[in-house]
Amino acid sequence: MFGDVGATSRFLVEQLESVLKQPLQNGAYFSKDAYVEDGGIEMLHMSDAFYEVVIRGNLKQVICSADEYKKYRISEKDILIARRSLNYEGAAKPCLIPPSPNPLIFESSFIRVTPNPEKVGFLFFFHYLSNDWVRQKCIKPFLTQSTISGINQSNLARVPVLTPPLRLQQEFARRVEAIDRLKNTHRESLTQLDALFASLQHRAFRGEL
Repeated sequence: MFGDVGATSRFLVEQLESVLKQPLQNGAYFSKDAYVEDGGIEMLHMSDAFYEVVIRGNLKQVICSADEYKKYRISEKDILIARRSLNYEGAAKPCLIPPSPNPLIFESSFIRVTPNPEKVGFLFFFHYLSNDWVRQKCIKPFLTQSTISGINQSNLARVPVLTPPLRLQQEFARRVEAIDRLKNTHRESLTQLDALFASLQHRAFRGEL
């Protein structure tokens, strides 16, 4: 849809900070005393973001003030960028937040990125930041390499972002959502087939077939 990301010049390219709805924000740090088993606010840690989408329901909880929650809260309208990683390939990886009525904050290993919908579509922006070529050519030059690899706010703000017309970005999102629905349908079918096979196997060993 967008041509060769590495060679195209027909679309405008802007620095990442110019396509955001609000400034970049690093996550919170709390001492061990702030963590509780129950009754706190869920807090996202690096170990919870190994995959593209965070899995809610079993996250650590902390006690925080109303001001702290307001500063570090995160929702499905945000994208988290790994600010540091022991694995070089994991540095600056983006992660999505699933919709949930329960509050969520994020810790200091992440940078919160909130795209401006008037500049970039949400799914387009996420997949752009996940693209292998973009990561190699546009993001990795801004990474620091040491014992812990990572990216800071000032470097992340300078990452070049391709900004095609919104109608193209929306069409891209529509196609991605269609593929995701198809994948979910296939997963459900596989689950049903596995259950059927297990049932037939059980009956076979009992001599019922």
